[in-house]
Amino acid sequence: MALHSTTLATRKTGGQHSVIAVTSRITNYNKRIDMSITINLYYIGRDGQAQQFVQAMEESGIADAIRQEPGNERYEYFQPLDRPDTVLLIDQWSDQQALDAHHASAMMEQLAQLRERFDLHMQVQRFTELPDETADAQFIRS
Repeated sequence: MALHSTTLATRKTGGQHSVIAVTSRITNYNKRIDMSITINLYYIGRDGQAQQFVQAMEESGIADAIRQEPGNERYEYFQPLDRPDTVLLIDQWSDQQALDAHHASAMMEQLAQLRERFDLHMQVQRFTELPDETADAQFIRS
């Protein structure tokens, strides 16, 4: 099985979004594992637009509705200390089927409209979870 870590950056030009960078790393594994999918979305705006987007997502109930979707394990916003015009969303799903259902939901259109309204650009990172490795346990303080 191949695991992928992909970073995409988009740029809005003339009303259209285009991919401006793609980086992938592939590692092969011989055993089948069930894994969560985590997507880090960096929403980049100007003059507080990213923060206003988050406020609109929360106040409209869209963020809470996404958190209630089957298979959603995490949907949290963070403010990177070194990037004041950026908000990080950590979005985690139980599997690809749950993520696909989310992408097909009516909420995605509402979300896209809010991103347009606040003129946000995005950088996206996608990660798949590996099973716990006991060798790593010595480095983790619970």
